[in-house]
Amino acid sequence: MTETLRGAEIAMRGPWKGLAPYDDSSLDAQLFFGRDREVEVACANLMASRLTVLFGASGVGKSSLLRAGVVRRLREEGGGETAAAIVSSWAGDPLQAVAASARAAVEESLGRPVEDPGGSLADRLRAWTDELGGELYLLLDQVEEYFLYHQRDNGAGSFAAEFPALV
Repeated sequence: MTETLRGAEIAMRGPWKGLAPYDDSSLDAQLFFGRDREVEVACANLMASRLTVLFGASGVGKSSLLRAGVVRRLREEGGGETAAAIVSSWAGDPLQAVAASARAAVEESLGRPVEDPGGSLADRLRAWTDELGGELYLLLDQVEEYFLYHQRDNGAGSFAAEFPALV
């Protein structure tokens, strides 16, 4: 079946994607509905506290809530002074994944490239946040996979060692 949704022609059987989470695309945002209250609460918690943990049973839609709901709401409501970055891949270098996602979010928000100042991850995020002149929200999804892939990675220069400075 092919349906038209706000000008986009898509092939689908319904608004559900099955096991794949909704993403932060404009199409998925249109399909992701009915969880406004949860999005509102998650955004309010993120704005109120430097560290917010969203947890729940596997398969309840936490990733979809973060991607199609929270990230999009933070970007929309913050205008050009808010950047929201989401990281959900932990198999590679987590410091590079977080930095790349944060930099891309800031660049998207500003509408222009930003330089990489180097230094620790916290220093880099601080510099990009200063350049943004607003808030940079960092959402770490599926972070339990970090512990699966990087069990022994806890020394200086590791994500585990740099995480407290991020908070």
